[in-house]
Order: sequence, then C-alpha cells, then structure tokens
Amino acid sequence: MILSRYAGPGSHRYPVGFSGDTIISWNSLRFQPYFTATASNIGYSWWSHDIGGHMLGDYDEELQTRWLQFGVFSPITRLHSSRSPFNSKEPWFFSETTSKIMKKYLRLRHQMIPYLYTMNVKTHEEGAPLISPMYYFYPENDESYNVPNQYFFGTELMVAPIVEKMDLAFQSAKVDVWFPEGEWYDFFSEKKYTGGVKLSVYRDISMIPVFAKSGAIIPLVGSEIDMGVDLPEVVDWHVFPGKQHSFEMIEDQNGQRYKTRLSINWEMGMVELTLQGDSSIVPSNRRHRIHFKGTNVSMIELPNKNDTARFECKDNKRLSLNDEVFRLLKTASLPYELKDRLLNQFINAKNSHELMNILHHQDKELRGRLLEIIFTSQN
Repeated sequence: MILSRYAGPGSHRYPVGFSGDTIISWNSLRFQPYFTATASNIGYSWWSHDIGGHMLGDYDEELQTRWLQFGVFSPITRLHSSRSPFNSKEPWFFSETTSKIMKKYLRLRHQMIPYLYTMNVKTHEEGAPLISPMYYFYPENDESYNVPNQYFFGTELMVAPIVEKMDLAFQSAKVDVWFPEGEWYDFFSEKKYTGGVKLSVYRDISMIPVFAKSGAIIPLVGSEIDMGVDLPEVVDWHVFPGKQHSFEMIEDQNGQRYKTRLSINWEMGMVELTLQGDSSIVPSNRRHRIHFKGTNVSMIELPNKNDTARFECKDNKRLSLNDEVFRLLKTASLPYELKDRLLNQFINAKNSHELMNILHHQDKELRGRLLEIIFTSQN
C-alpha cells in the first residue's frame, strides 16, 4: 500500500491517494468534496486530503472545524500540515470550543468503524467505493450532476459538507442540498426531509449535513469502553423509518469472518437478527441495541444470537414549528421588534399560504432559514 498523489490511470491499485499539499483556505476546502467523490471515477476509492489544509494560509478555527467534519465523512481521515509550531492539527491546539467539536467528530469516526469496515470490504471485494458521486445512484436524473460537493457515504448515508463561512448574524452556514425522491432524515437531529426538491439547509459550527435514506440501517460501536481495536461488545444499530430493509455487518479477525444481518420490517413491526460465521471472534457478551431514529419507538436490546423481536409502530416525531422559529430567532442578531413580530405572525398563521406570505417579506438569509424550518416541521 502506498500513499501518493495521483499518478495517472493505474495508480489507484496502490491505493491510498491524496490531493497534494493544499493551501489553508476556503477555496481549497470548496474543491475537496468534489475531488474526493470523483476520484472514485478512476478507481481511487480510498482518496484523502490534508484535513485543515497543509500550508500557507492563516489561522482559522471555523475552516479547521468544517474541514474536519468533511474529513470524518471521507474515505481516509488524515490531519496533516507543514512543519510549523503555529500550524498544528491536534484538537488541543485550538480553543476549547473548537477542540470539543473536533474531539466529538473524531470519536464519531471511531464509532462508525462497524459501518466503515463493512463498506471497505465491499470496496475491496466488489469495487464499490465508500464515497460515490450522486449520479452513481441516480444516473438518469439531471440534478445528480449539479451537486458536485454532495455524495453518498456508503449505501445508507448522504453527505453535503459545508464549505462556506457562517453568517455571523445567525451563527450558521448554508449548503444547497438536492434531496432525491423519498424521505431523508438528518442523521443527528432526526428531522425528516421529503425528497424531490433542492433546498438550502443551515447548520451551526457544531453540525454537518448528513442524511440517512428512508429505511437506513447504520451499525456503530455502542460503548466508549469499546473505543479500542477489539471488536465491540455493544453494537448500536441506528435505524430510520422506511419499508423493509436489511444491513449485513461484516467483521474479520484472525482470518475468520463473522456476519450480522439486521432486518427491519416497518409495516409488520418486526426486527430480525441473523448471525453467520465463527462466533469465537466476537465478544461472548455482545449485545445489540436497536435505536429507532425519527420515531417515538423505544430502544430494543437483543443478545448475540439468531432472534426476532416486535416493536410498535408509532407516528414519527413531530417538530413544533413555533418552537423551531423561536429557537432560530432567540440567538439571531436581529432587532427585538422584528423577532417579536415574526414569532407572532407564525403563531397566528392559519395555513401554508400565510406562512409563505411571511417569508416573502424577509431578506434572503432569514427567509432561507425559516423555509427550512417550515419544510421539516410540516413533514
């Protein structure tokens, strides 16, 4: 295995590439998601980049945070820089706020190892890249070619990294996301987005837009005790509402393979766990915790054996439109009179037409944020 710059067709065989010594700048970051996703087109599915930028530029904690968030949802996560006492990438080099966010995402990367390992096995054995441009899944939809910085991360997640500075008035930044047909759930907040639209989404510095497709199943390491190199004792399965779907988690140890398939039938309210392989390589006390995201269904815990369980289908979690509007306005640097007037208008609005009329009279930045709130609250 060689870590190298792109060296022409065939160099993907060796097989970890990187995008060169990037300048520390927002322009560099803007190019990286497109560069990383399209590297798959020539077989460079294990593509990487110097998270935070390599050289030149200047100190920018917001840039470092956004680049790290994208880096965690990249094939290879590499914090790297030129040799300078002022240009380090360790979380503890930055302010307490930035350090806390960086540590959270680096731990998340480790939590995702069950999902990442399974997807990387598919890369190795089937040639299916961990990161895919949107047109891999929707080749006949023109919109899939118009979102170069948006990509699939494995089979279950869609990512749209933020590569622009935040608006200081709202302490959040924007990215335009194309939602294909179907239902999509924010991986972190569990908000539901109905597909078939292109929508501006906004996130504060602590969040990156990551969306789980309808029915998605994502296995994660379930305990901080398991944050080592051994196979985890607890597997947390994050499942999102949809139709019947299954995910097969792959684990290898000492030349032996173990497969764990979780199947969910949302219509029947049924969960099935199917195990195959040498069970001696996994902890004898392994447990499976199934978290029903975006719903009011309680968690189910299963032992590590072939088993089934039932769950009661309940309505999806509903967001209060007025509560979400209040949350946005509370910390926004806007006149109090405007905040009071807007909140009262939302409270008194009787239908979608009146809500749209409220938006019509706002400036672009405020209008976009309110539109996303309306869109997710009414789904």
